[in-house]
Amino acid sequence: MSDIASRLEQLLASLTHPRHVFASSGTFTAPGADMPEFVDAICAFVERVVDEEAGDLFAYYTQGRPVRSMGYLQMVDLSIFPLETHDDAVELLAETAAVSLAWSPKTLMNPSVARKTAVEIVAALGPEAIWWSNREETWVNGLTPVTFDLLVAGTNGTHFALLLQAEDD
Repeated sequence: MSDIASRLEQLLASLTHPRHVFASSGTFTAPGADMPEFVDAICAFVERVVDEEAGDLFAYYTQGRPVRSMGYLQMVDLSIFPLETHDDAVELLAETAAVSLAWSPKTLMNPSVARKTAVEIVAALGPEAIWWSNREETWVNGLTPVTFDLLVAGTNGTHFALLLQAEDD
């Protein structure tokens, strides 16, 4: 595992919260990966969270069915939007880790710690990274069956970082 991959894994893990905030990172098999590979990584991550890691959170909605069979992952590429700046990625990563989507202003972790970690994550992927989210301005394209979810995803074509908050009210 490369230093960047190891660092991303460590940083993202520090932003997770049981049953609410989930993270994944990795390295593409071939350098220069583009949108299809990135979307595949996002789909695999969301599928793992819904079907395995937080199955009890999603059980009411899925009733044991795999999330992929429910149509939630069919148009991920049309459900995510590029973030304009790396500063936007920092702020959204920090918010996703720190503030409850369902019970705002309840915090899941110290916001300043989340922001500091988000700065390090964005720096680790580097200036060439492109960041995406399923939130654009005031609306969110849901990627999971629960009421609230927010994905922040970045890639530099070699490595990727994914952070997802999913909550129900």
